[in-house]
Amino acid sequence: MSRSRRELVVSATACLALILTCSAANADAVSSAAAPALVEKFVAALNRHDLDGALSVVADNFREVFSDGNTITSRMSLRDHLALEFFTAPRVTFVLQDLVGNDTVADAQVSILPDPRVRAIAPEYSYVFRVASGKITQIEVFDRSVDAQRAAALPAPAPSPTPSGRPRSMR
Repeated sequence: MSRSRRELVVSATACLALILTCSAANADAVSSAAAPALVEKFVAALNRHDLDGALSVVADNFREVFSDGNTITSRMSLRDHLALEFFTAPRVTFVLQDLVGNDTVADAQVSILPDPRVRAIAPEYSYVFRVASGKITQIEVFDRSVDAQRAAALPAPAPSPTPSGRPRSMR
């Protein structure tokens, strides 16, 4: 094999190894830090009333801020809050809708039901989850207005007609 051909083979092999290494590292980072998947794991543990499971995906410096200004300021405070919630409402269930996000932030519409046999008309809250290093670091809770809840429960409106009265075509 000529020297230039050998250099080409070595260069191509090095490039392929670099591409494979970067792809594997990138896949690990996405799968281990994907916020929506972490939120689903957290909520599944909450619905099993599994404190340890829920807290396993929460950072030590966790913070939860409610719309009324109340704040939970650590993972241990969250444990106390959830233990009380599970004691006072032994069938409490958290229902996620419209969960979207990326590697660092997830947003969901949430209903908190005192009993899974009860259904909410529409989600009462909007939650924003912040994630870093594979752990939930912060949750921000926003109340949804009664009007927003009613609107979410209604079917989607039909497309508005054009001034001629005919529906617009979707091209």
